[in-house]
Amino acid sequence: MNKKIITALIALGSSWFSAQALADPTYNLGLIKQFNYQGFNTVITGINDSGQAIGYYTYQGTSGAIYRSMLISGFDRNDTSKNFTYKGLQFSPYGSLILGISSNGLIAGVGYFQSALSAGTLIAGGLYGKIGTAYKTLPFSFDVSSTATGINAKGVVTCVVGNGGSYSYIIQPGGKMTRVAVPGADPNFTQVNGINDAGDVVGIFYPDSKNTNLSKGFIRHANGTYAVIFPTFGKLKTVSAEINGINRQGDVVGDVTVLVSSGVSQFPRKYPFLRTADGKIQYFDYTITLNGLDSADDLVGSVGTNLGPYATDAIIIIPDPVSKVHK
Repeated sequence: MNKKIITALIALGSSWFSAQALADPTYNLGLIKQFNYQGFNTVITGINDSGQAIGYYTYQGTSGAIYRSMLISGFDRNDTSKNFTYKGLQFSPYGSLILGISSNGLIAGVGYFQSALSAGTLIAGGLYGKIGTAYKTLPFSFDVSSTATGINAKGVVTCVVGNGGSYSYIIQPGGKMTRVAVPGADPNFTQVNGINDAGDVVGIFYPDSKNTNLSKGFIRHANGTYAVIFPTFGKLKTVSAEINGINRQGDVVGDVTVLVSSGVSQFPRKYPFLRTADGKIQYFDYTITLNGLDSADDLVGSVGTNLGPYATDAIIIIPDPVSKVHK
């Protein structure tokens, strides 16, 4: 299916600054660049080793919020004076999200389309392929919601399917599909979020399908074995955890929700983290969401702003080495 690509080149962002200004000073963060596209809510969802990042911005259309996808190029951790350039990617006039990018520039995401069965209803349809070519669709009916969440250099795609629960699959270039289901968990509530070139897949699952607030992260290794990721945060009680992205060597980013006390009350708070393949964990400020990382552990995501409860800017973080970690 051919999709029109709209291209524009603009300078994005401001100068890099110390992330300590954004975060609790006990955290070891490094440099951060915070920016948005023309004042809209902006999120980066992934990055590869070629300095390409993908994401989206949100604006209000006549019938509600519309997502527009974008490719951001020009990131160089060794030369932070470079400006980024923007390339808009339009899968559909009703909006789209790019959620994954491979080391060789393949992308995966979702476009929104009119339902053939229900007038005025939009259905999410997963799409993937090379930028500038005719994108491929996932092998599911367009009246069943589907999202391509990740893709690697071999063209292996991860996806989530279903109008109710989350059914997750790995799809090989030849079409073979493998169901992703953490052993012992409800297979109808598993969500894959990304894949690396080795074929390792990450995501979240719900041990108790009746309580979808209690999630755990997982890594499905290329050999089919699973590792559950459920970090602790000091002495605080961990409520849930998610894994959002994985890089070439198996480092992952995600977040952990803990119970924080305020007087006699407790409330949940999310803390994003970087977990290296050897198990070391580095936590970040709770205002940040981390979605992806490259092989140098440069991190991408979003950060809340003071413009409103849902206002977000995109961020790229060049972290300090993971030397001060929480065990």
